[in-house]
Amino acid sequence: MNNILNVRLQVVADAAKHYYFTHHRSLDFPSILKYLYKQGKLVSYPLRFHPVTQMLDSSDFLEHAYSQIIHADLVLSDVDPSIIQEENIIPVSKDVFTVVNLPFINPYIHFHNFFEIIYVYTGRGVLNFENETEDLIEGDLKIIAPHSLHSVWADEDSLILSINIRTSTFNNVFSSLFETNTLLSSFFTNSLYGKYSRNYISFKIENRLEWQEIIQEIFNETNREDSFANKIAVYQMHVFFCKLLRDFGNTIHLYDNRMSYSSFNSDFPMMMRYVQENYSTVNLTVLSEIFHYSEIYISKMFKKNLNFPFSHALRDIRLRHAGMYLKNTDYKISEIAELVGYDSADYLSRAFKKKYGVSPCKYRDYYSES
Repeated sequence: MNNILNVRLQVVADAAKHYYFTHHRSLDFPSILKYLYKQGKLVSYPLRFHPVTQMLDSSDFLEHAYSQIIHADLVLSDVDPSIIQEENIIPVSKDVFTVVNLPFINPYIHFHNFFEIIYVYTGRGVLNFENETEDLIEGDLKIIAPHSLHSVWADEDSLILSINIRTSTFNNVFSSLFETNTLLSSFFTNSLYGKYSRNYISFKIENRLEWQEIIQEIFNETNREDSFANKIAVYQMHVFFCKLLRDFGNTIHLYDNRMSYSSFNSDFPMMMRYVQENYSTVNLTVLSEIFHYSEIYISKMFKKNLNFPFSHALRDIRLRHAGMYLKNTDYKISEIAELVGYDSADYLSRAFKKKYGVSPCKYRDYYSES
């Protein structure tokens, strides 16, 4: 799909509920968006999300959450709904993005290549994880590791949020978590580099009012579109994880308690951080000289730890930064290409359109109208 298409979550929720009661069955999320697309209810003009600055009660926050803007073109560009990639749910300019698990949606089994934090704000639901089901109640919080087969069913009138975080973000901005001797750090390290990656870590949130305020702040910042929102959201996630450890560090539960670090290379987080910080100039030769491994071995490390090659990791980082420049600056395409490490504007344009379905110019035009 070559257009930037959007829709308010309330429209999706109403369509899912109407379809369910009309046809006595539910559709999955991509199918509901296709249904709305055929009805002409997806729009190509910008829709504004209006964050709030005050704490809302549960009913008001539910209404506010349904005002979220869904980037429908990201979801519809995925040909296989059972495999959700970062680019199919997390907007290009963001490291963290929060979505709502809607009632009346068919909770199909899927996996993805990013971390998902599921929080039951109100109501109840069901988590299906590796073909085992578990009831979800208010205050339940699960952190799902990448490549874990799962689905979430949300009861009517519930509010179950998913905070989605790029895997590369953990390697870059949250790598300090790997340095603490905690079960949480072991979970993240093993999820990224260990043998048993299909796992979740579970918390029971007790002081719920305090945590509801934190969740509301994260929801607002991860859905804002200004140039500061992503930085603030990443900072909020630092606070989020630190508070998890401080408040509930002794009550953590793992789905799979097996831990294996036999294949873990402790240099990889530092290597990934170097790539994140030097994406415009880095290559395998540079990494080989700095970290004293052969280029072939480094290539294998990236493939093993990220499930895709170094070239793909570097491309994704460069294009994500290109998206942020397009959205937040007036630089020419040729200037952005040079800033992110591409030889020409034409090369950047082809790579950008291939990955995101729109040209850099069209992407910029869309956000300049918002």
